Amino acid sequence: MSGADYPAPHAVGQALPREDGYEKVTGRAMFAGDVRLPGMLEAAVVRSPVPKGVIRRIDVEAALATPGVHAVLTAADLRKPPVGCTDTRYGVVIRDRPILAEDRVTFAGEPVAAVVADTRQLARSTALAVTVEIEAEEAALTLDDALLPHSPLVHPTGFEVEDAVYSSPLPLTFGESNTGLVYETSRGDVDAALRDCARTFEGTYRFPAVYQYAMEPFTVVAKTVEDTITVWSPAQHPSQVTRDLARLFGVGVNDVRVSVPFVGGGFGSKSFTHIEPLTVALSRAVGRPVRLEFDVSEAMTVSRRHNALARIRSGVDEDGDIVAYDLDISYDTGAYTLLGPYVVAKGVFRGLGAYDFPHYRARGRLVFTNTSPAGSMRAVGGPQAAFALESHLDEIAVALDLDPVETRRRVVARRGAEFRAGRTPMDADISEGLDSLERLARDLDTGTPSQSRQRFGTGFAMGVADPGASPVSTAVLRLAADGSLTVAVGSTEIGQGVRTVMRQIAADALGARYDDVTVTPTDTGHGPYDASTGASRSTSMSGLAVYRAASGIRARLVRAAGDEWDCSPDDVVVHEGVVTGPGDRARPMEYFVHRHFGQNGGNFYGIGEVTGGEFATTPAFWEVGAGTASVSVDTDTGQVRLIGYASVADVGKAVNPLLLAGQEHGSVVQGIGHTLYEELEWDQGQLANDSLLSYRVPRTTDVPESFAEAFIENGDGPGPYGAKGAGEGGILPVGAAIANAVYAATGARLRELPLTPERVWRALRDLDGASDER
Repeated sequence: MSGADYPAPHAVGQALPREDGYEKVTGRAMFAGDVRLPGMLEAAVVRSPVPKGVIRRIDVEAALATPGVHAVLTAADLRKPPVGCTDTRYGVVIRDRPILAEDRVTFAGEPVAAVVADTRQLARSTALAVTVEIEAEEAALTLDDALLPHSPLVHPTGFEVEDAVYSSPLPLTFGESNTGLVYETSRGDVDAALRDCARTFEGTYRFPAVYQYAMEPFTVVAKTVEDTITVWSPAQHPSQVTRDLARLFGVGVNDVRVSVPFVGGGFGSKSFTHIEPLTVALSRAVGRPVRLEFDVSEAMTVSRRHNALARIRSGVDEDGDIVAYDLDISYDTGAYTLLGPYVVAKGVFRGLGAYDFPHYRARGRLVFTNTSPAGSMRAVGGPQAAFALESHLDEIAVALDLDPVETRRRVVARRGAEFRAGRTPMDADISEGLDSLERLARDLDTGTPSQSRQRFGTGFAMGVADPGASPVSTAVLRLAADGSLTVAVGSTEIGQGVRTVMRQIAADALGARYDDVTVTPTDTGHGPYDASTGASRSTSMSGLAVYRAASGIRARLVRAAGDEWDCSPDDVVVHEGVVTGPGDRARPMEYFVHRHFGQNGGNFYGIGEVTGGEFATTPAFWEVGAGTASVSVDTDTGQVRLIGYASVADVGKAVNPLLLAGQEHGSVVQGIGHTLYEELEWDQGQLANDSLLSYRVPRTTDVPESFAEAFIENGDGPGPYGAKGAGEGGILPVGAAIANAVYAATGARLRELPLTPERVWRALRDLDGASDER
C-alpha cells in the first residue's frame, strides 16, 4: 500500500456512540448555567411593556437603594466608566441592536435596564420595581400591516453597516417603508412565458413565526478584570462573539475569551451575539463576575424564525411541464435585522427548489415589524419558501392529474447542471434520491381505510438548501509523547455530535486509534477560529480542517519512518496507532516523537485550514432532501395525526450513520412542530403564548409511528471522505409533505401553517359548503 494513500476508514462510517452521551445522561455535563465563580452576582432585565415608543424616564433610585442590589444600568451608563463601552450597538449584518434601548423601544420585551443583585430572585423582583415611562406610538404589529403603503415606520432612520459579521447582499433602506431590502434573481422572460403558457396557476401561502425551542434558555456568565473579558456562553459562533465583545468594549481580540460548555440545544437561536454584551457590561459595572439567566418567556424575545407570506404564479405547457415560475415572498424580521438579509437571500434560492425551471423569477423582501427580532433557525429561509413551492407543485400535479413525484422528475436539475446562474452546478443525483424515497414509501404505514370519520392520505415534497456558509475553519491537532491525539476546533457541540465526528475523522486521517483521540471543548482563549456552527457546515468544513491537520502529522510520521528505515515514504503505512514499513518494521507513533526530541516528551502539531478562496462558486455543496408523509385526519375535529414519514438525504458520506439518523429525525420533528403545532402569537404587540403551557412543541407521542430514512452516499462532497453537510435538508419538505397528505386525505387544500385542528376543521367545513352549493 502506498504511504501516500490512506488506509480504508476504520472509524469513519461507523455508528459510534456519542462521546458526550455518558456525561449528559448521568448529569455530569456542565452547561453555562452550571458555572459558579467566587463572588458571582446575579442579574435580571427590565423590559419595555409596549411595542413602540419614546423613553421619557427610567427611575432607578428606589432599586439602587434596595439592600443587596449592586447596580442598575441603563443605556446612559454604558459609555461611562467603569463600563466604558466604545459602542453600544451590535449586529450580524448591520449594527442596529442596542445593548439596552437608548431613546426609544421597538418591541414589547426589549431590554431597557438591568439589575445586578446578590441573588437571582432579588434581581428579578427589583427589576419589576424599576419605573419606566414610555410614550407609546402607533406600531406596525403584523407583516400585513407593515407592508401597507402608509404603515407606521419601525425604523425611520438607518444604522451604521461597518464591521458587521457579514455584509448585506444588498443595501438596506430605511425611512420610506418597512421593507428594508428586496432581493431578486431571475432567468429568462417570466412574464412572456406566463402569457404563452397553456395553463397558469396562482397561490398564496403563509408560514408562522416559531421559536427555536431549546431545553437550555440563554444563560451567560461574564468575568472582567481590567481589560480582560472571560465569558461562558452557549454560543454557536464563539469566534464571532469574541470579535463583537472586543469591539464593543475597546479591547483586543486576544483579551477576550469565550468558553462554550455543553449547549442544551441551539437550532440557530444561539447563533452570533445576543446577551453576552449586556452581561459583560454588568460585570464591568460591579467589578465582579455576573450571571444573566433567562427563562423561556424571556428567551422567546431574543430570537425566533421569520414568519412569511409567499405568492406564486406558474405556468405549464401543453405537455404539463412547468416552464415559468414566479415567486414573491416577504419575511418578517421583527424589530431588528439580525441575519435577516441572508434569510431573504437564502429563502429566494430555496424557494426555487432543486428545479431547473426554463423561466423563473424569485423576489424576497425583508420587512420590519414591532415584534421580537427574527434570526437564524435550521435551514434559514428555507422551510417557509419550500412549503409554498412544494404545496404549489402538488396543486399543479392534482389539477393535471399527474403523479406528484413524476411532475417533479420532469423539471429537477440534473447532476452537473448550472441551474442557478453563477452558482455551483447541481452535485447530487436527485433521481437516485427519488427512487430511494419511493422504495421507502412502499413500506410506510399509510393507515387503514375505513368508513368512519378518519381519512388517510399520503403526501410528498422535496427541498434543497445552499448551506456551507462562510467556508472558513481551522483545526489544531497535537500528537503527544504517549500516542494520544488532542483535537481543537472552533465548532461548537450543540447536541449534533460534532465532537464525536471530529474524533472519527482525526483518527482515520492520521491512522490513530479512536480511543486515543480527544476533542477539547470550544474555547476562543486557546482554540482555533471557526466561522460558525450552523448551515450544515461542521462535518464538511471543520471536518476538512481536521482532516488536513491530521494529514500533516501523518506526513511527518511517514517521512521520519522513511528516513530511519531508509525506505520510500510510499512504503510506510500509519494505522491504528502503529507505523509500519517494509520487512515487518513497526513502531508506535509516539516512538517518532521521542526520537525527534531525544527524550520521552514533546508533541507533533498539525494545523489544518479551510478558506473561502478555495471554492470558486457557492454553495460549497447543495443539500437535497425529500420526504413522504402519511396522515390520518379526524373529519369531526380536524385533528391531524402523522402516522408515518420517510426521508431521504444526499450526504456524500455518512461519517457517523447513527448521528446522521438523529439529525434527520430531529429535522423532521422540528418540521412537525411548525406544521402542526407551533406559532408565536401576539396580542397588540404583546407575546401571548410565551410559555410551554401555551406554546405547543411536539411531544414524544407526536413522533410518527413509523419512520424510515435513507442516505445517498456517492462520496461527492467537499468534506473529508466526500462528505456533505446534513441536518437542514430534512426539515424542508415536512410542511408541504404533511399538507399535501391532508389534501390527499380530505380534498381540503390548506395554504397556511400550522395545521391546527381548528384550521383544518374550518377548511373541511368550507369544503362541505362548496360541495353543497354545487
